[in-house]
Amino acid sequence: MDYEKIYLSRFKVLKIAFDNAREQGLTETGDYQKFLTENAYWLDDYALYMAVKNSFGGVCFMEWDEDIRLRKKQRHFANTVRRLAEEIAFIASNSTCLQNSGKNWKAYANKKGIGIVGDIPIYVAFDSADTWANPKAVRFG
Repeated sequence: MDYEKIYLSRFKVLKIAFDNAREQGLTETGDYQKFLTENAYWLDDYALYMAVKNSFGGVCFMEWDEDIRLRKKQRHFANTVRRLAEEIAFIASNSTCLQNSGKNWKAYANKKGIGIVGDIPIYVAFDSADTWANPKAVRFG
């Protein structure tokens, strides 16, 4: 298995799938919209964070333009959100697919008598959507 090739090409394939789903109206279905609504409390910040991070070449959010880094609700921030709307929708779509795949794999494993136990992180990474979106909730040093 050429993991590097898969790693480097995965988003190209996922983008094609996303575009096809949009063309077929699958992103307008009740289940998809329900997922977006039920997960907005984390998904909105995550998708925006990843879209902005991608637009800055993957650098840490501390290196982003101040208006974006500090989430200032000014014209520059709003323009960035509008400019990245397509990327934000694409990232949200990937999260939906991952969630559904995980549920399907869990159901399959459970039918085979295999229990799957998840875990939660015990820390928040500095360069993360959680830290960027909620800097007052994260203590440093």
